[in-house]
Amino acid sequence: MAVEVLAPIDGARARSNLRAMGMRKIAFVLLVVVLNVACGASPSAQQDAGEVAPDATMTDTGVPSTGMDATTSSDTSPSSHEDSMAGDSTTSVDASPHDGAPITDAPTFSLGMASCSATPPPGAPHAAPPKAYSQGTCPTLMPGTNNFVTAGTGMRDFILVVPENFDPTREHPPLAFLWHWLGADANSFLVTADVQDAVNRLRFIAVIPDSLKGTTPPGLNFDWPFSSIDTGCLTYSSDAGTGCEARFQDELTFFDDMLSCVSAQYPVNLDCVSSVGVSAGALWTAQLAPWRSEYISAMEVLSGGIGQTDVGGTPNTSSLPDSVAYDWHTETHVMPSMVLWGGPDDFCILLFQQASQNLEKGIEGQGGFIEECIHNCGHAVPPFTAPPDGGQFDVMWDFVEAHPYWLPPGESPYQVNGLPVGSPDWCAIGAGNAHIRDGGCADGDIPILGQCF
Repeated sequence: MAVEVLAPIDGARARSNLRAMGMRKIAFVLLVVVLNVACGASPSAQQDAGEVAPDATMTDTGVPSTGMDATTSSDTSPSSHEDSMAGDSTTSVDASPHDGAPITDAPTFSLGMASCSATPPPGAPHAAPPKAYSQGTCPTLMPGTNNFVTAGTGMRDFILVVPENFDPTREHPPLAFLWHWLGADANSFLVTADVQDAVNRLRFIAVIPDSLKGTTPPGLNFDWPFSSIDTGCLTYSSDAGTGCEARFQDELTFFDDMLSCVSAQYPVNLDCVSSVGVSAGALWTAQLAPWRSEYISAMEVLSGGIGQTDVGGTPNTSSLPDSVAYDWHTETHVMPSMVLWGGPDDFCILLFQQASQNLEKGIEGQGGFIEECIHNCGHAVPPFTAPPDGGQFDVMWDFVEAHPYWLPPGESPYQVNGLPVGSPDWCAIGAGNAHIRDGGCADGDIPILGQCF
């Protein structure tokens, strides 16, 4: 705050003024002069110096704020916002009127306040607009099961889960794609994860696709096209070509078409589109998310992974070809990832500990953020514990909400705030940092995922 320097007052002139004004008047004048020098003469300067505008809120530091992600910083230049997105540290230092730091009107990016409901910082990247629907005009979609034609594989089904009392004029929810495990279907995921309750409480929209069943076109032995050794795709043929590669591309188109039509009908937050997969669905998510990383903000891989793994639980005795699942595909957008598995006994045709660690190496190779979770119940539903006021799987939904597309590569609000309240002690930030769960897993208490044989 600039301080105005006053010119000296002539002594004779001052004495004349004193006699004319009287002592009360001169006291008032002196008070006005002191206040003007200390606080600035203009009302706008006083407001800049800490007077809260009528529509502003107060942060916990006492600083005026008009947005969820607004904090104050000593660096307020436009270039500092862009530099913070690309630099090593983007967390601003919150200032208060009491610590001597200047207060400004320009909010800066605060990593600890990032979320899907926060305003992106200036200059932040945004997800690409969805591709056009392959069939021209989107059908009208309804909450519940939708029949949906997509290029290549034809008629497909998915469950659309919308919050009760959803208000499209006021809500701008995240969108989560949920991919089911081997031998299951979309309804299995809906019921097991209590998805309707989660979207009602936490206000997001979920899409739960069904894997292709039947013989025309052929269904896959592993439900989703994450492997070139799946004999179900060897005879596949479409406009995309023949074999497993064509089936892979057509399944990507299925995702593209669902994203296109759901976002055309519902005002979803396109900077918060996530992919969550379990078992076979997790193996598929580990392919889909990197291949469609220009649209996907975060991924959760629960008992999944990539690359070569041992089969049958005995190292180096695999009877299958070298590549059980496709390898890592380079992301165009380096996204935050939750990687979870059931310890060294997580087995269902392949060893998921090895596949998960393969995936972590791929993510780390691009500098991506990882939350790692390791339970001890094998290939089973993760034994999360519901908090008193939440649901069993809120840890998963919290991760989606906390990681919008515009986060800088490799960064997460968890690095500032720690893992959310209710996170199990068998989760940690960074690959290799989680400590395996210590606790019982009684038979029948935790459902096994998929048809393991």
